[in-house]
Amino acid sequence: MRRTDSSLGRAPLSTSIQGRLFVLCTLAALAFSAVVGPVAFVQAFHAAQLEDQDSFTRLIDTLENSATIAAYAKDPVLAQELADGLVRDPTITAASLTLRSGQTLGRAGPSPEAGAQASVSRVLRAPFRPFEELGTIELYGNQPALRARAQQRALVLAGVAVGAALCMALVVYALTSMLVSRPISRIVARLIRLQPDSREQLPVPRGHEQDQIGQLVHSLNAMLRDNAAALHRERELRTEVTALERQYRAIFDASSAGIVVLAPQGGLINANPTLFRMLGVSREQAYEQHGTPWWELAFKHPEQFMDLLKDARSSASSVTADLELKDSAPLRWVHCLLSAQGPQAGQPVSVEGVLYDITARRAKERATLELAETDALTGLRNRRSVEDAIDMALQNGRELALLYIDLDGFKQVNDHHGHDAGDRVLRRVAQRLRDGLQRGSDLVARLGGDEFVVVLVDCRTDSPRLAEIAQCVLSSLQQPFTLAGVPPLVLGASIGIACAPHSGLSRPALMRAADMTMYEVKRTGKNAFAMAWDNTLHRPGKLAPSEAESGFAALPQG
Repeated sequence: MRRTDSSLGRAPLSTSIQGRLFVLCTLAALAFSAVVGPVAFVQAFHAAQLEDQDSFTRLIDTLENSATIAAYAKDPVLAQELADGLVRDPTITAASLTLRSGQTLGRAGPSPEAGAQASVSRVLRAPFRPFEELGTIELYGNQPALRARAQQRALVLAGVAVGAALCMALVVYALTSMLVSRPISRIVARLIRLQPDSREQLPVPRGHEQDQIGQLVHSLNAMLRDNAAALHRERELRTEVTALERQYRAIFDASSAGIVVLAPQGGLINANPTLFRMLGVSREQAYEQHGTPWWELAFKHPEQFMDLLKDARSSASSVTADLELKDSAPLRWVHCLLSAQGPQAGQPVSVEGVLYDITARRAKERATLELAETDALTGLRNRRSVEDAIDMALQNGRELALLYIDLDGFKQVNDHHGHDAGDRVLRRVAQRLRDGLQRGSDLVARLGGDEFVVVLVDCRTDSPRLAEIAQCVLSSLQQPFTLAGVPPLVLGASIGIACAPHSGLSRPALMRAADMTMYEVKRTGKNAFAMAWDNTLHRPGKLAPSEAESGFAALPQG
């Protein structure tokens, strides 16, 4: 409630309200009469015309069967009798019955003027063939008489409506002034003088203690009390809300996580600055309604985000996924958490999302995975990794060959030149084996110590490539190893070869067969290779097979 000008309290409000009430009632009555009078006239006039039209229609309904018989029988006498009977009605000036051929079978009254339309026209159809048209019966009304009668009825009704409106306005004014306007004027005059924080109460007008005006005064007094308390509380709450808004806005803007509010179909409603920095998308691009959707600009695989959004809309709980960002070098990842909010009629009105930059975590996980699958000394796959690869190949029904390799003479290197020299030799061996692989599906791994394994996928027992690769490995590992501070070292290798499914259908059986074959080579002379299904030892030839023949590149020395 606001403070008002003091002159309002001194104005003769009761007289002013009653005067305005009288003027308003008079104007309302005149306006009502001005509107209702013509409307009542038009409606009554129109109703009278419709009534006349209905009477014509009922008259034709009554005579339709007789007119149909006259037309069907082509009886001019009956047709003329019908026409004469119709024009006896003072509201009808002419009537005619015309056959389909255009012949006038019967007519009464003066001929209508050219272009005049019949008041009522009815097509006559054959009694036994409803789709056959026989002719037409037409009535022409006495328009001046009909119009005069309709106008008379309309004027009477309009006068009654206007008189009733004026009388009602006077009655309403008198009753309202006595029962409502004067008491309310006094209440308003007192209310205007009150201040917003005033403790003053309004008095109840005499004679209105038990009626609605008395209840109004009591309610106003209660409202005044509540209003004073509410004003005080509102000032306190406004101060608290302002402080909280500043605090939450600061948290929203400064959060290290990207925070976003989306429409159900993915459109951006609101987002903090961190989100745009994280995704590498400008605010203008993200809010663009007719350009490329923001998720296609942000994510390398936008369909994954849309699938996540779909799951969030259909789920009552939060959904999460790790998504790779688009055009980021180095690769960057975010962890996206979405949850639907405020369902209405089974549909969410918004989807809230929080995005965290997990690039460092993904890199650490990748490094941890590589560490778990890689031999720390040589960088080759370790035993666990190659065993998993063999298991997967066997589960997929792939044929493969295992070359189980054990170095000959490696113990003397450790004994004579130390473990550091031995480690360097192992790294050189790993590099020679790695460089020799030509196909991406083939693997080389270190099992431990000086034991290595080469896995050739899709290699059959009868493939000449198998022996050629084994021969190449033997020849390459015989090449001297030159290390700083150490004389050239010459080693050899014993290789046992097993193939799936010939040597076994499981990884343990396959590795056991290759291992046993390798130890048999060591027992019978070393520096050779043998197949698990063949007791013949194969020693390195003078020349290693060519790269084109074996699929295993000529290995470097060093």
